[in-house]
This record gives sequence, C-alpha cells and structure tokens, in this order.
Amino acid sequence: MSAPPRVSRQRVLRRALVAAAVGVAILAVTGLSLGAAFTARPPGELLAAVRWPWMAAATLFVLIGTGSHGARMRPLLPPPAPPGRLPPRRSLGALYLAASVLNLSFPGPAGEVAAALALGRTHALSPPAVLAASLHARFVALFVAAAGALLGAPFVPLPPASRPIFLGAIGALGLGGGGLALLSLRPGALAAVSRHTVGALAARLPGAAGRLAARLHAQVLAFGQALGAVPAQGPRAYAAAAAWSVLSLLSSFAALLCAGAAFGVHPGPLGAFVTLCLTVIAAVALILLPGGLGTFDLVLVGMLHASAGASPAEAGLVLLGVRGAQLLSIAVSSLVFFAWAGQLLRAEVLDAMERGDVGPAG
Repeated sequence: MSAPPRVSRQRVLRRALVAAAVGVAILAVTGLSLGAAFTARPPGELLAAVRWPWMAAATLFVLIGTGSHGARMRPLLPPPAPPGRLPPRRSLGALYLAASVLNLSFPGPAGEVAAALALGRTHALSPPAVLAASLHARFVALFVAAAGALLGAPFVPLPPASRPIFLGAIGALGLGGGGLALLSLRPGALAAVSRHTVGALAARLPGAAGRLAARLHAQVLAFGQALGAVPAQGPRAYAAAAAWSVLSLLSSFAALLCAGAAFGVHPGPLGAFVTLCLTVIAAVALILLPGGLGTFDLVLVGMLHASAGASPAEAGLVLLGVRGAQLLSIAVSSLVFFAWAGQLLRAEVLDAMERGDVGPAG
C-alpha cells in the first residue's frame, strides 16, 4: 500500500494559480522595467504603444512553440503496452501546454513528470519511458538551436571591430549546446563527465558551494538515468523529432518578429534568427533560473543590437514584446491546465511531483 500523497488537489490548484500570477507579475515587471530602461519611456506610454493584433499573433506563436513539444517527443515514445495507438499530436500538445503551468509551481521538471504519469494512465505507456522521450526531445531541440546558431553566424552582419568576439561567443554557445545535446544520446558518458567535473568539485568545495555542486551532480545523474530509460527508436525517430524541433524554432522565430512588430520594430531576419537560437541555448544552460530570467534578456538585447541592426531602445522594445507574449501565453496555458486537471492532479501524480520522479522503469 503506497503512502498517501503529501499534497492535495486544492493545494496544487492554489500553488498553480499563485505561481502563474507570480510568473505573470515577474514577466510584466521585468519587461516593463527593462523596456523603460532601454527606451527611456514610461511604462504607461509603452503599453499605449502596443499594436495588439501583432501581440496576439506573437502569443499564438509562443503557444504553438510550447505545444509542439508533444509532436516533437511523440516519435521517441515506445509502443503502448498492451499494443494500442499512440496519443494524437493535438492531445499531446494540449497536455504539455497544461503541464507547463506545473513547472511554475514545483521545482524540477514537475510538468514533465505529471504528463508522463497522465499518459501512463490514459494510453498504457511506461511513465519513465515517456519522461525519457520528453527529455531526449528537448535535447534534440537544443541541438537544432545550436546548429542554427553555428550555420547562421558566419553570415550575420556584425560590426568589424567586435566580429571576432561575437563569433567566438556564438561558437562557444553553439558548440557547448550541441555537445550537451549529443551527450544526451550517451547517458553513461553524460554521467561520467558530470562525475569527473561537477562531482569532483562537490567533494572539494566547502560549505554552500559544495552542496550546490553536489545537488547539480545529483540532478545530472537523475537526468542520465531517465534518458537511459527510453528504448532506441532508430534514426528515423530522431530525424522526425529534429523536424518538429525546426518547426518549433520557426514558430518561436515568428513570435520574435511579431513581438517586435507589436512596437513597430523590425530587426534584420538573419540576425534575429541567430539571436533566437542563442537565447534557446542560454536559457537551457541556466535552466535553474525561471525562464532563463536575466540571461535570456541580456542575450536577446545584446545580440539584436549587435547582429540585427536594432538600436538598444529597439532591442528593448522587442524584449518587452516577447515578455508580453510569454505573459499572455501563461494565462492561456492556465486555462488549458484546468481542462487537464482531472488527470494531472490525481493522487499518484501529486506524490510523484513531490518526489520529482515517476518510479522505476517497468
């Protein structure tokens, strides 16, 4: 007999609502503050300047990008047991939109855990294998973003004086993100790298620094264990996941352009695309910060100014538009969350979210 869950449905609903509200507030305050700082215009004037049809389009593309994770990870899913149909892409997209709200409420990949257990109940899929497929799909998306940054970087019109510095930074982020994505295909190698780097630091660093390194090493080992749970689906499955990752990246690119157009800013397309790829890599590299807060903003503004012909004020307006679209997408995702609450807030799901795992692979 399993132990009773440590959280209740009502508590999770409250946490989800509060977290969504806090997320909206953080994005609103951050976006308006940075927008005002870069443009020297008061927040009220910035809000009055919004072209809402473009902002609505940006929000739609953000939602498409978030929901496309379901289609991206679907090719990597193992067959159901007993044999049956895999869930349709539309249902997976709605599920992961809803589950993204839980990532605001709980530490770690709570939404991924909840979605894996929900699919285990509704489609007889192994929850550990679902979680592993989802993680693999995110690493495939990271590889696609790294490839996009590396392929586009040589053609970006950078200032001659700073070109070597920016190309070096793009290369470091691109190669680092691509290398991390490739390591995900070899969970044993990923664990070994962590053991000889972060794990070794944890044994040597004193106090809080050592505890932080130890916690990071434990998370890498947990990710490696989850990644190892997915059966090999073959090159076609990974190619399909990569194709959906390209579509997701293009959707995010469209969201970026629409967010700029919401304030009458139109950055150079190639520079904006490379900027987007770098923000994806930077946000993943610092996943412990909600939404890549800070890193995302600095990379976006800095690279739009350096490579897309945008002034600091224009880059700040694009950032404000992106944060506004993210804010509105959180509100829509919260509505989808309530549609899936019956599956996502079951007792076993709540218990697993508190533990941060889905149990042993079966």
